[in-house]
Amino acid sequence: MINLLNILAGVAIPLWLGYLLTTLLAPRGLFKTLPQLAIGYGLGIGVLSQVMLILGILEIPLNLHNIRLPLICFITLLTIYYYIKMRELNSLQEKPAQSFNPSFPQQCLMFLMYLYIGYNILFMLWRTFYFPIQHWDAIATIGFKAKVIFFDQTIHRLNLPWGSYPLLVPFTESWTAFNLGYWDDILVKTPFPLFSISFLIIQYSFVKNVTNKLGGMFSLCLTLSSSFYIIHSGIGYREIVVCYYTCVSVILLLMWNKNPHTGLLILASFFAGFMTFTKLEGTGYLFILYVLFLFILKRKKDLTFPDKTKHLVYFILPGFSICFIFHLYKYFINVAN
Repeated sequence: MINLLNILAGVAIPLWLGYLLTTLLAPRGLFKTLPQLAIGYGLGIGVLSQVMLILGILEIPLNLHNIRLPLICFITLLTIYYYIKMRELNSLQEKPAQSFNPSFPQQCLMFLMYLYIGYNILFMLWRTFYFPIQHWDAIATIGFKAKVIFFDQTIHRLNLPWGSYPLLVPFTESWTAFNLGYWDDILVKTPFPLFSISFLIIQYSFVKNVTNKLGGMFSLCLTLSSSFYIIHSGIGYREIVVCYYTCVSVILLLMWNKNPHTGLLILASFFAGFMTFTKLEGTGYLFILYVLFLFILKRKKDLTFPDKTKHLVYFILPGFSICFIFHLYKYFINVAN
């Protein structure tokens, strides 16, 4: 029971932080509670990783108190600001949901899809919490690094195995262990199925909005038909995390294309930045996302050139800053990519 409460605390802090940020940035009524929580989890973990990086750069010991204190202060300020803005938020009207009345064959099909999706999620959770960390990269480039950070409470100026690799995933495992109070080769994998399930929720919400519930369910069945996706949701590799950040950033850009709200661009940029802090390839993916956004801007004939430039800055600045800080730190301590 104590382990469960500690795990829940490790999930709840970044989740509430990310949920507040998502609520304040996204237009009112665009996301329902569940997809907003799914976006908030990844956003909160990303902010947590940046806090841990800054503490590591400043050589402040990485322990539960030092990490939790700035997060709780930030959450407190955001909560106060959120409740001050509640009247303004409540004054905006939410868009009515599109009605979908499935026929009896469609209902039968959706029931089978529910069973298939539920089975795969349960299997994913079983794999995560039955086997310890045992795969090569999960041990050599992530788990070992996370264990050093947990016991030594420092990033050793990146004098770690594969020190040039981004630290979001090792930080996430270390954060889980800090909340537990000890290292557990199984429980430190808790964030991975949460990332996977969060992405499934966001994918379903997005596809359902552009098609219907049946289309959303079918899209999840297609995703879960991939053995690669299922396996990587529970073995402690970076792939499922970079999948989450990359795809959610693209989804947010596509949503901005239909609903040009500045907050969506900033959210997309944050997710793109956290993508670069997950894998080295993320820096390359970042420029691919810039090309995608330039293509979207080019097709928007209703925007003037100054407006397009302003939107481009909104999208580039947060994500590039996250990417630049880590690369700059590696440059100053002479760690080659």
